[in-house]
Amino acid sequence: MTVHLLVGAIWAVFYAYFFWSVLPVRPTLQGLVFAFVPMPLAIFIMHPQFDLMHPLVQNDHLSSSGLFGLGGG
Repeated sequence: MTVHLLVGAIWAVFYAYFFWSVLPVRPTLQGLVFAFVPMPLAIFIMHPQFDLMHPLVQNDHLSSSGLFGLGGG
């Protein structure tokens, strides 16, 4: 959890330094657009990895939840 918090803080400082202070676009719109950068990483890389690490999925007692978690029930 600490690593997650640290990565989020670094991501926020990166956004504020390189985008919020430079671009003439409204900060709300900038933040929404910038949030879509890590979103595909979470959906297509992290979620399937966490799904495969689950002990019940590894032992075939639980099926994989699939892309977007729609098959998890």
